[in-house]
Amino acid sequence: MNRECKKIIIFDLDGTLIRNCTANKLYEEGYLRTIAELEKSGRQIPGYLKKHSYENFCRLSQDIKEMYEIFKEKYLQVLKENKIEIEKEKPRARKIIELTISKYNPKEIYILSANPHANYISKILVPCMPDNNILTVEGINYYQKEKVLQSLKKSQNGTTEIIYIGDLEWDGEIAENVGVKFLNIKEIENVL
Repeated sequence: MNRECKKIIIFDLDGTLIRNCTANKLYEEGYLRTIAELEKSGRQIPGYLKKHSYENFCRLSQDIKEMYEIFKEKYLQVLKENKIEIEKEKPRARKIIELTISKYNPKEIYILSANPHANYISKILVPCMPDNNILTVEGINYYQKEKVLQSLKKSQNGTTEIIYIGDLEWDGEIAENVGVKFLNIKEIENVL
């Protein structure tokens, strides 16, 4: 008897369900507010680290203990102030999810993100997504996503195909390292 393999779809959030331009704009504003708060408290931030980038964020988070917590607070303020910008992403995210569901017929869908407020954003984009299906790793250690994928794969005992949809080269590397199928969001966007 030929049984169809069950599937689980895991979406990255930033750059996948929410466009990079929107995600980066919100991150940058949170980062700049964090820098301003740190400088207001007397911290000296070198000029080259004041420009927002993932690398600068990680470097400062490692050097300044309170950086990550301040960023989470400032970034949430930015998200709340710009909720309408996130809501504009909802139709696109919905189309991506609907197209993926129609093609793969998954038994479950997850969102896996290094965004510290993935739950907040996900609930705007996909209000019916169960909280347990929104998986968040600490943003300064992006490769924790690999551990989450490994754990999810292991929990399925080889009975389920896992498909990870992301936007970055390292999303693909993580999927390959774990042995799950990777789809670049560009492949899906071409159909939209």
